Amino acid sequence: MVDIKKHGRKLVLIHLLDKDETYKINERKGIFSLAIFKKPQWVKGITSYCEDGQHILCLDYDSICYWIVKKELEDLSDIHGPFIVFKTREKIINGEKVGHYHSYCLKKFLPNEIVRIQRQTHCDSAYTTMPLRSIYRSHVLRLSDKEGSNKPTFVEIIGKDKMLDYEISEAHYNILCKLYKQIQDIDYKVKDGLKKIYFNVYETGR
Repeated sequence: MVDIKKHGRKLVLIHLLDKDETYKINERKGIFSLAIFKKPQWVKGITSYCEDGQHILCLDYDSICYWIVKKELEDLSDIHGPFIVFKTREKIINGEKVGHYHSYCLKKFLPNEIVRIQRQTHCDSAYTTMPLRSIYRSHVLRLSDKEGSNKPTFVEIIGKDKMLDYEISEAHYNILCKLYKQIQDIDYKVKDGLKKIYFNVYETGR
């Protein structure tokens, strides 16, 4: 809470910062602003970028009924093959599973194809523009813990037996298999043979 007092022409703002709070002061074109907010935290994620300049398809869903995500990914898997689904938060609201979900499709795409597909989904709208803010010009999905949300938990593979004869990113497959053994159940037929993976450490809100 900010205590604001006026003494003549002086305006005095008093606020005791919590240990996890910080502030930012801006002054532009005669407009002064003070923002008080929770300190961002650093998390580690895996980027969509492949060594040959292509990308895997990553989707990030926030505060959504899981049945909507599942139905959407079932439809997409008919075209693009399996989607690997994780959850970071989930609760029951009015009898519905509602949460935050991550999904990977390891098929490789050009950057413009990724954006086109994402815009056809219920993926978080801010996530679709993430490459503009990433040094790798990539989409990133978190792998590490986050305050208020643990490391992503494996949910299921949607379309496990569909469209397995296209080229996938072996580097992404290997790292996800290392972290989540269930992914070894997908019998991908063609791996690109590339090994390098790109991680991104980035700031996120609490």
